[in-house]
Amino acid sequence: MAPRSWLPSWAKVGPLPGDPGEFGYYEIVATEAGKAYFPERLYVAESHYHQFEIPAGADHLAKSELFEHQAFRYGEKAFGLQFHPEASPSVFRRWQQDPGKFVRPGAQDRAEQDRLMNIHDPTQHAWFMGFQERFFEPAVEAVRCDVRVNPGCGVRYTGGR
Repeated sequence: MAPRSWLPSWAKVGPLPGDPGEFGYYEIVATEAGKAYFPERLYVAESHYHQFEIPAGADHLAKSELFEHQAFRYGEKAFGLQFHPEASPSVFRRWQQDPGKFVRPGAQDRAEQDRLMNIHDPTQHAWFMGFQERFFEPAVEAVRCDVRVNPGCGVRYTGGR
């Protein structure tokens, strides 16, 4: 894989032989280390045509059938994700407007993407909200419990998102 000049020398990124990609909703499988962060299997939104190497010292967390490296953790709070859990269906539909994404090897056709999005997006969204909450909730709670912000410090927020 060819290194990118803007990445550290250890972060090698590049296409796989045959230039395949993932554009659609694909199943990722958690590694043993990844089971602390992912269900055993999860369908996620993908839009990429390159593989990355996992940095030395990082934990490999998830893989897909075509791309061995889908997620890693480096240290306690730095994560690298190949997929796009932040992509809502409306965002993904905008990506679908680019006809060039469908002609690459590995890309799902529009009907398959729509079918899988309807089935799996709610689960992907729930996973992503839980993943973020796991790391950001302590910081949010600290702000909530700052008496300058919340005189009822220590009272857990129960409002909606």
